[in-house]
Amino acid sequence: MTAEIGLTLAVLLITIVLFTFEILRVDVIAILIMLSLAWLGLVTPEQAFSGLAGNAVIAVIAVMILGAGINRSGIMNRMIRPVLKLAGSSEKRLVAIVSSSAGLLSAFMQNIGAAALFLPAMMRISRRARLPASRLLMPLGYAAILGGTLSMVGSGPLIILNDLLKQKDLAGYGLFSVTPVGLALLASGILYFLLLGRKVLPDRGEIRVSPQHELIETWQLPSTEFFCRIPPESALAGKTREEARLWSRYRLHLLALEEENGSVLYAPWRGFRFEVGQLLILMGPKQNADTFIREFNLKKEKSGGEFEKMEQAGQTGFAELIIPPRSPLAGKTLREIALRKTWSVDPVMLFSGAETIRDDFSDQPLLPGDALIVYGPWKNIDIMGDRKNFYTLTGNENRPPEGKKPWTALLCFLGAIALALSGFPLSVSLLSGALAMILLRVLSIDEAYRGVD
Repeated sequence: MTAEIGLTLAVLLITIVLFTFEILRVDVIAILIMLSLAWLGLVTPEQAFSGLAGNAVIAVIAVMILGAGINRSGIMNRMIRPVLKLAGSSEKRLVAIVSSSAGLLSAFMQNIGAAALFLPAMMRISRRARLPASRLLMPLGYAAILGGTLSMVGSGPLIILNDLLKQKDLAGYGLFSVTPVGLALLASGILYFLLLGRKVLPDRGEIRVSPQHELIETWQLPSTEFFCRIPPESALAGKTREEARLWSRYRLHLLALEEENGSVLYAPWRGFRFEVGQLLILMGPKQNADTFIREFNLKKEKSGGEFEKMEQAGQTGFAELIIPPRSPLAGKTLREIALRKTWSVDPVMLFSGAETIRDDFSDQPLLPGDALIVYGPWKNIDIMGDRKNFYTLTGNENRPPEGKKPWTALLCFLGAIALALSGFPLSVSLLSGALAMILLRVLSIDEAYRGVD
């Protein structure tokens, strides 16, 4: 018996075991066995994928799955954040930096996926900087298309062309053979929008306001934040928020506090005592905040540390909640249900009947139909809005994707690229990376199918 026959029988036996005991889903097993035959050299990649319209189609599908896994892992949002911070709110700087980043990113994933990663952040910047979204998104889209020509991974037509060349026994392109031309195309496209953007880009004038901004503007909610740290000589150390008369005297909301180790506590409850070194995040009138900081001898800070990072990432915000009929909280006060202690959100306003209450309403009984505006982490607000205790009216439309095994996803992606660079067939390399993401549960097989759709 030859080695090839032995390997074939071993693969067949493993296949029978996997199907019999249903260790994996049938479709995952099929992909695994198909790739195993190709990697073991029992069949060529062309033979392995002959029933699936060829190598080019498999490579494109694999790129889509890899892109979906990277997007779901949330790792690209971590990488994009400093890019957007560097770009600021200047239109030309935004076009230059974001378009360049999207173009380089689309060299290794599908154009649509690269543009989609930047889309939510660009919409937020558009609203924040009062710039028409059309003037920002069109350069982004073109850069993602042109960036696909930087390598053989990001462009479907190039993958198909390379496969056709090999079918005619012609020399195919290497992974980065097209990079010089792609760089020239990408640079030309970005330069075009920088020089002629104001003349050729549409300016519809209308700027869509997010539900968050609409809520703030409609009810004139306080949105100015102040950061201050408690030094050793401050009289605030050892006091509670009520003993410090944070609301009754200064009309300030304590959104959160950050410990010296970087951990953030949202909406500390009334029994929590302040300690030296804590960073307070306050919200309210500037004059009141200045008075509070001065009287308690606090140290002003320019940034909010981890709190500010989470806020910029869209993980916190204002939400409007309704008390539904037959809610178990009806008739109870915020003090009785311990709102801050239970959900770590800060109450800002209460609408009860025709009455709008901005003062302290901790002892105001909640009635069915009452509306409550709170500030806090969206994950806590989601738990509150379970339609049993509260019903959420204002959602977070720009919530980043849930981070799921980001470094595992990145390792699978880089592993697939490394295999392709090492000379292995592009289709086998990319599909192996995609399968690794599924087996390591970065995303499910159903999510992989949706990524292809």
